[in-house]
Amino acid sequence: MLQPSSYPRNRSGLTVSERPQPIQQPAARVDTVGMDASVTPAKKVFIVEDSPSVRVRLIEMIESVEGTQIVGQAETPQDAVDGILASGPDCIVLDLHLRGGSGLDVLRGVRAQGCECSVVVLTNHPDRAYRAACFTLGADWFFDKTNEFDEVVAVVAAINPLARPD
Repeated sequence: MLQPSSYPRNRSGLTVSERPQPIQQPAARVDTVGMDASVTPAKKVFIVEDSPSVRVRLIEMIESVEGTQIVGQAETPQDAVDGILASGPDCIVLDLHLRGGSGLDVLRGVRAQGCECSVVVLTNHPDRAYRAACFTLGADWFFDKTNEFDEVVAVVAAINPLARPD
C-alpha cells in the first residue's frame, strides 16, 4: 500500500523535487503610464484556511517569497469564492475542511466562474478520494499538512504570474 507521501502531489504525478524547473526569463517590462517600466508584477496569492494559527504561518512563509503578495484570505467557502473572484490571484492555497463547507466547494465555485489560477491544496486529510476529487475539480497540487507543509513555498515560488491566462 502506498504511503500518503508517495502519492502524486500534482496532476502530472511529479513530486516537487521531480517537477521541471521553470525556464528563467528576463523580468517582464510593464509600460503603463505613471509606472516605472521595469516593474515585474507580484505573484498574487489568496489563502483559504479556517485555522487562524495555520493561516498566520502560511502568510509568513508565503510573504518570504520575493515578489509575492497576499491579496486575500478567507475561512468559509463563500467568502473564499467571493474574495478570489474579486482579487484575481495567481495562486490559491486551499484547505479542504472549512467553516461551513469544504475546499471542494471553493474549487467548484471558482472554476465554474472561469478562474484558471494555480490551486495548491494543503490538508490534514490526504486520503486518495480527496486527492482524486481535488484534481478532478482543477487543483494543481495536493499536500499533506502533517509532513509536506513547507512544500507550499516551493510551489508558490515557481509560479510565473506572467504565464497566467487572461
